[in-house]
Parts: sequence; structure tokens; C-alpha cells
Amino acid sequence: MQSLIQSVEDTAHGLEDTARSLTGIAGESSTRAHETANASQEATNNVETVASAVEELAASITEISQQVGQTTEIVARATAGASSTNERRSFRLPTPPTRSAR
Repeated sequence: MQSLIQSVEDTAHGLEDTARSLTGIAGESSTRAHETANASQEATNNVETVASAVEELAASITEISQQVGQTTEIVARATAGASSTNERRSFRLPTPPTRSAR
């Protein structure tokens, strides 16, 4: 009978040790799950930040493109105006020399 009681006691201690070990493993797993969730949230925030920056960059590129188009139009008009002025000057009749007072 004594050996049976001892066997049950040993088994109970073994189960207690196993329970403690499993509790520690569960705590570690919980900690890692929280760390993973935090890292995932940080990654999500970073993706949102990058997406916002890409939107702003796209808007800037569009605005710059419009400004380049407007500048191209202005330069074309200025060039046409300068060409027109040059053509008028080259077709102008020479002015007669002024008379000097005698």
C-alpha cells in the first residue's frame, strides 16, 4: 500500500511540474503573440504612411506636369511673338537719312 501511495504522489508531482511548464510556455506564447500584433500594427501604420506619401507625390507630379505644360505654352507664344517682331523688322523699309542743317 505504501508503494501505491508513493507512486500516486510521484505522479501528482510530475503532473504539477508539467502544468508549471505548460503555464510558462503559454505565457511565452502570449507574449510573442502580443509582440507580433504590435509589429503587425506598426507595419500597417508604415504602409498607410507610404500610401499617403505616394498620393502626395502623385499630386505633386500632376501639378508639375501642368506647370510645365503652361510654361511650354508661354514659351511658344513668346517665341512666336519674337519671330513675328523679327520678321517685321527685317521687312521694314529703310528710313531715309536725316538732312543735316546747313
